[in-house]
Amino acid sequence: MQTDPSASRLLYRRLYTMEHFVSILDDKGSPDQDQNDQNDQNAAELTDEDKELLKICHNAKEFAYAPYSQFRVGAALLAENGKIYSGCNVENAAYGACICAERTAIVKAVSEGQKRFKSIAVTADLEDQFCLPCGTCRQVLAEFSLDCVLFSVRPDNQYLRTTVKEILPHAFRPKYLSMDHQPRKGGSSMNFGKADIDSQSTEKE
Repeated sequence: MQTDPSASRLLYRRLYTMEHFVSILDDKGSPDQDQNDQNDQNAAELTDEDKELLKICHNAKEFAYAPYSQFRVGAALLAENGKIYSGCNVENAAYGACICAERTAIVKAVSEGQKRFKSIAVTADLEDQFCLPCGTCRQVLAEFSLDCVLFSVRPDNQYLRTTVKEILPHAFRPKYLSMDHQPRKGGSSMNFGKADIDSQSTEKE
């Protein structure tokens, strides 16, 4: 069976734009001394734990199985117990059976009893874009840790830092399933009232 490469790339493309502060993991040898000083300052903002997480996500990408899209992704997930779980994307000829790198790492962690996460790092082969989790992965992360720190790191070690809550505001949460959601007797009223979106705030983890 032949696969349309353009359709595959479209299916797996995960390019998102965010206005966010971009930092540098380490000095890549720029001749500009001022830029080098700024790079060193930004690198100092990362803890040793953060740096290890970013390195592991790079290594995880090397194991990606992406014969259809050629879009490799690596992830590293830090659980509250201090253990790091790595993951890569694993594609399948039946596209619906594919799994992203982030969910691979999450499934590994949960299967070992870990359900609370401190941070996750994600990387791809994009040189001038930051690869952020797809919508499904954002929802899966939100299931466990809204305040989980997210690093998106490029091959040149530039990184973007945000949180799950910031990339998925107003996520669907497990608590909603325990709320009263029985159908109203007598049908719905035609009287409508506008609410402020801030009133639909997600709880703090």
